[in-house]
Amino acid sequence: MVVLDDFHRIEEKEVIDTVEAMLNCAPPHAHFIIGSRTPLPFSISRLKINNQLDEISQQELSFSNQEALTFVKSHLPISESPQNAHNLIARLDGWITGLKILCQSPNLSSICQDTSSKLKEIKTLSNYLSE
Repeated sequence: MVVLDDFHRIEEKEVIDTVEAMLNCAPPHAHFIIGSRTPLPFSISRLKINNQLDEISQQELSFSNQEALTFVKSHLPISESPQNAHNLIARLDGWITGLKILCQSPNLSSICQDTSSKLKEIKTLSNYLSE
């Protein structure tokens, strides 16, 4: 098994060509997991056609609106309005890790209420994104 994460960061053509060749020439028992925030820079059509590829999209990794609402409501004080939960969910597009980090913030109430504040100002979230 070969795991390549953050493949979207790879810019060197030689590396991209090597990974493409490995995918095309790998024996049937080889497995590759490639994480990328952008489409791969080479064709994967053959793998799709031969049922040798499973893709997981951002939508599949994100909470649905209802799941996000349930999660956020379980972390908000009862006094918070439902609109504050909706504000937070809308700002993060259902991103599970972001919701979890923000829900652990001592400033959660003000974060939810202030729809104009910048998420990057939240130290824990900024640290996570910069890692």
